[in-house]
Amino acid sequence: MASQVAAERRLIQNGESGTGNLVSNLVRASNESHSTSLNPGEDNKLKPLTNAEILGNIFVFNFAGHDTTAISLSYAMLLLVANPQTQDWVHEEIRYYVGDRDPKTLAYSELFPKLKRSLAVLLETLRLYNPLPGIPKYTGSKSTDLVVGDQIYHIPANYLVVPHLQALHTHPQRWIENSGNLEKESLLNPPKGTYFPWSEGIRNCPGKRFAQVEFVATLTALFRSHAAEPVPNKGESLDAARKRTLDTVKDSNVELLLQMAHPRSVSIRWRQRPAGK
Repeated sequence: MASQVAAERRLIQNGESGTGNLVSNLVRASNESHSTSLNPGEDNKLKPLTNAEILGNIFVFNFAGHDTTAISLSYAMLLLVANPQTQDWVHEEIRYYVGDRDPKTLAYSELFPKLKRSLAVLLETLRLYNPLPGIPKYTGSKSTDLVVGDQIYHIPANYLVVPHLQALHTHPQRWIENSGNLEKESLLNPPKGTYFPWSEGIRNCPGKRFAQVEFVATLTALFRSHAAEPVPNKGESLDAARKRTLDTVKDSNVELLLQMAHPRSVSIRWRQRPAGK
């Protein structure tokens, strides 16, 4: 990673275009800040990021993106295992748009916008089991007024506000049904201010689209030709095993991020669907 940072700095010095990836953007933003003043006409230019600071930011982005997406996938997988009808719902759309085509021939721009059911599974999983319990917000140097209905709440300057995502995303005034049914395409266009697992506005998560694409691609690969079900314990019916799977999902707690307390209590087995179905 350090060599990539050094290579991008050399490209900038030589006036060449960079690779356009995260490393390139951080290095170039740092370089541009060096020539930008906080206040026009004053000699108070921003300091560029050091190599150590750039590497530190890359580590945070990498950790935040990989862990949160992995957690979301683990929750979605067990929710799908507990809900076979939703698996069929997702599989139906994947088969319709993908069929038996070689995945290597599938174009992102063509396929991703069509797989709305897989994306809906992610959105509903995040609504009920977001890896982050809250998203810190800060008023900065100026106070602000928050209007809620006919009430105005004055939030002072330099004030930390942490919206509680779990409370927001399950509030009975907005969400009538909270049983874990993943078939909610309505989440593709929720009313503003009611749903923001990646935050909102100019400070939303920079990895939002990457996480969505990674999740949808994973579900497409797994459920195109197969179905998943829990492995029953001795003497346990398949329906009871599905209920146990859902109970495992519900038994969660927050350490650094949300996670299941006993994820290994459920084993999954895969079965291939009949050809062409």
